[in-house]
Amino acid sequence: MKNKIYRKLYLIIFITIFSSSLSYSQDFSTLYNYYKSKDFFHFRDGVKPFISLNISWQRAYLEALSDCTFGDFQNSKKNISLILTKYYKDIPDSLFKDLYYAKAIVHMNLYEYYEAAEACEQIKANYLKYFTKDELDSFNDDYDLFSGLKDCLPQTVTKNNDSKIKVEKDMAGMLNIPLKINGVDNKFIFDTGANFSVIVESEAIKLGMKILKKTVQVSTSTEEKTDAYLAIADSIFIGDIKIKNAAFYVLKDESLTFGPYKIIGVIGNPIIRAFGEVRISKDNELTIPLIPDSLSLGNLAMDGFTPIIQVICENDTLSFVFDSGANTSTLYEPYLLKNKSEIEGNYTLTDITMGGAGGMHTYKGYILDNIKLQIGNYSCILKKISLLAERPNFSDKNFYGKIGQDFIQQFDTVVYNYTNKYIEFIK
Repeated sequence: MKNKIYRKLYLIIFITIFSSSLSYSQDFSTLYNYYKSKDFFHFRDGVKPFISLNISWQRAYLEALSDCTFGDFQNSKKNISLILTKYYKDIPDSLFKDLYYAKAIVHMNLYEYYEAAEACEQIKANYLKYFTKDELDSFNDDYDLFSGLKDCLPQTVTKNNDSKIKVEKDMAGMLNIPLKINGVDNKFIFDTGANFSVIVESEAIKLGMKILKKTVQVSTSTEEKTDAYLAIADSIFIGDIKIKNAAFYVLKDESLTFGPYKIIGVIGNPIIRAFGEVRISKDNELTIPLIPDSLSLGNLAMDGFTPIIQVICENDTLSFVFDSGANTSTLYEPYLLKNKSEIEGNYTLTDITMGGAGGMHTYKGYILDNIKLQIGNYSCILKKISLLAERPNFSDKNFYGKIGQDFIQQFDTVVYNYTNKYIEFIK
């Protein structure tokens, strides 16, 4: 009888220990939920002091996701490799889809296209059942992109000194930057909020860019998707900076034609981020320093390839998309849910129309007055700002809003520092 009791006791202990290794600690669950809800700054600040006690893979896992989100790609890559070699059998399957997705994003940001595509293949073969519909839509876009670039050479950027470039604004208020693509002088929009660089089909052909045969789906700033190709520019010069093997989405000309306003090309995130730091002044001078500055603001994250900025509003930390290509800032449904009674008691529901490469779309929402938002050391009051009362079907919808030019233009200079992960405003 005594031996049976001991055997039962040993069995209970064994099951308890085994189960605990496959479960989440309470702190882990809290932090992981921050990550899943894209509350990136609370997530990062919670990961720093996190202690995983006897579940040794948890800290490495959270650090891998945090470092991917905040641009420390080499350290994220190191932790992902550690988990996949040492703790592979300890982690629940449901967590692997985020780990492999982070792995794909890390390799893509390091221009390791083959490895990014291979990580997506792992997801497609084993973990699609763990994706929500929204996550699956995003993954399918990335899968098309990564697999399309799988056999391409990596992008490289060469800087030899500080570059100062005079830019100009077009009829839509967008910054246009002079550049040379494959030896031909041109002007493209310079958009720090663009997830990827874009060119229209006629211009890609004219410039002799290598257009890849694979068709990809591209999500637009509204609820639409549009077909595109991928193309590689052998060489681009922006000032004295040389970019080789830069990848672009190729869209039909009509997709970027808005009446008399036509866009022929956009320089976006994969190129701009590789500069390390970009400074844009109010008098339309763009500076790319050879050596980026180092401040400790730590207010810049990346949701895949979308810049996310830390905004302080009524003493709370909120995550906003940072979109220098947007003329106006916008608030999204999570902001309404946070301030529902105050907004519904003081404002009237109305129609709000938004547009982009996918066309125009009308949403129900509110026009709010005098909203104070702080970024870094400075705050601004936006006298009129749209708030969408419904959750649209585009990728920004899980954030509290989008910061656009109506905020940015209140400062003399904005600094985008991708090396040390911050955006600084200077008056």
